[in-house]
Amino acid sequence: MATCTTINRGKLLRAAQKGKLWAKCNFHYTDDYAYDAAVNYGRMADFLQVVIRPEDNDSETVAALCRKHEEANKLYGWRSAEANLAMAELSKARSDQRRAFDATTAGKLVMHQFDFKSKSGRAYQDDNGRITLCVHSNLVYTVEIRA
Repeated sequence: MATCTTINRGKLLRAAQKGKLWAKCNFHYTDDYAYDAAVNYGRMADFLQVVIRPEDNDSETVAALCRKHEEANKLYGWRSAEANLAMAELSKARSDQRRAFDATTAGKLVMHQFDFKSKSGRAYQDDNGRITLCVHSNLVYTVEIRA
């Protein structure tokens, strides 16, 4: 009889942040069954290194622009030219941040922090040492922690 041991998803997230987590998708189902069949249900043949997408407000520049936008909203109202200009700067900074991140992640599996924190998610290790990360019922990965 096979037994499974629960794995702390926070441990997996920290391994991913250090660049030590590798994963391959077992399956990913959407509401579009024809699309799912066309992409072989998201199955991956090989493991890829996992990188965590930074949150939009992680950088100091974006955080400062968020504050500038909020201040303009308070001072001038949300439809003012100043607030619109601040929003345009914020949108451009976020786009630049995403573009720079995307340029460095070719050939890697990009995941979000919330993939490791979802309420319906879980992670477990079987008798063979294989770790399974269930983000939710329709998205499951096999993961390895490598040195």
